[in-house]
Amino acid sequence: MKKKKKLKFSTEKQKAWALFSKYIRLRDALATIGNRRQCKCITCDDVRNIYGVGCMQAGHFIPGRNNAVLFNEEQVSGQCYVCNKIKNGNWVKYERVMVKRYGRAKVEKMKIDAEKTVKMNTQDMIDLQAKYKKKIEDLGGFPKNI
Repeated sequence: MKKKKKLKFSTEKQKAWALFSKYIRLRDALATIGNRRQCKCITCDDVRNIYGVGCMQAGHFIPGRNNAVLFNEEQVSGQCYVCNKIKNGNWVKYERVMVKRYGRAKVEKMKIDAEKTVKMNTQDMIDLQAKYKKKIEDLGGFPKNI
């Protein structure tokens, strides 16, 4: 009889993040450009592919990779590499967009909520994988690299 392989939390979290990131980039491509291949950066309006070298990333409004913000769809948007990494999120412009989109009160609540501790386990990560696979399918699927 084969032993059942124990799933590692970190591995399942990486898989969940990969699917979440694809979902965010696909969602924002459809919302900003209207296709499933390119997306407009939330902070600088640059247009890039959602996959491949130099592609759009899933950038967080509130920095940090803790579970309180990591998988929060309202706080993550398609963002170019320059804004997300080189400009550390380009947070001044990002905040302006978020206030316009959600209002100052909700943005302030997001900041407070980001400081909370959210405990997640391996099953939570597996559930997130299933959730974002479905959401990607519902949007017509993530394009294949060409």
